[in-house]
Amino acid sequence: PALQPRPKWHQDSKDLTPGSIVLLKKENVKRHLWPLARIKECHAGRDGHIRSVTLRDTKGKDIRRPIQNLVLLEGNEE
Repeated sequence: PALQPRPKWHQDSKDLTPGSIVLLKKENVKRHLWPLARIKECHAGRDGHIRSVTLRDTKGKDIRRPIQNLVLLEGNEE
């Protein structure tokens, strides 16, 4: 096992920021039908990392989702 290092949890990933655009993962829905949303507010866990966010969807509704159910779209930083 020491010959193949597993770098998955040894590199910090970029945290989500307010204003970023994301896709909302939905079960039993094809990826091209996942809705878009904009991050309104980020909520950190006890360890200081972002664990959930408040989103505004395309209908103007505010929802709170864990980051595991989001896909950050690249290149949308302001």
